[in-house]
Amino acid sequence: MTFKDLQKLVQSQSSPEHNRLLERLRDKPFWIWDSYQHKQEDIKTKGDYCFNHIIGLPVKDIIEKPLFDYEKLVYDSLLIPDFYNPLQHTFKLKHLWVKKATGLGGTEFFLRFMAWLCLRNNDYRNSQMCIVTGQPNPYLLFSLAPILLHICFHMLLVIMPETSASSSAGNRPSKQYRCSECSKPFDSAETLNSHQRFEHSEPDHSKPVAGVG
Repeated sequence: MTFKDLQKLVQSQSSPEHNRLLERLRDKPFWIWDSYQHKQEDIKTKGDYCFNHIIGLPVKDIIEKPLFDYEKLVYDSLLIPDFYNPLQHTFKLKHLWVKKATGLGGTEFFLRFMAWLCLRNNDYRNSQMCIVTGQPNPYLLFSLAPILLHICFHMLLVIMPETSASSSAGNRPSKQYRCSECSKPFDSAETLNSHQRFEHSEPDHSKPVAGVG
């Protein structure tokens, strides 16, 4: 399924509730970095004050995590023209290299940032975003899909159709493998192992929790 297919799917399932959820994200800031202002807006809006709180905070080891100071450096580097930008490139032309340890949430940060750019207003209407990975492991890209689907579609109450493979098997549900560390579901043992390797530093060989072979 391509992202154009997903766009058509979202449009076909449009409903008042779906539109209401989209409106909640309109013109919302990505995150409120000042801790005092953050608390005040939380009280004032009952938690409905920024993109990341509306869609749900990042989760690691079954614990919700806020956005951290090092992520603010990345955010400012992307959006503030004079911040780490000696060549004065515009936002569209700016290149940002992040040297960091694994497991700090960089991938999810950028996926959330991309989703925010798409959903906060119509600035990027009819635009495309590209994800390029230099990792030789082909399953890395598949490990990104559950994060992006949660951000863009689960929150918007979009029901994903069955794949052609499951349809050809008589509309039976496919196997689902669940991570023993964070409980995220995956469609194959290979994708689960890749997730464990990159997120939890070790592969997991859990048995399927649902479905048939």
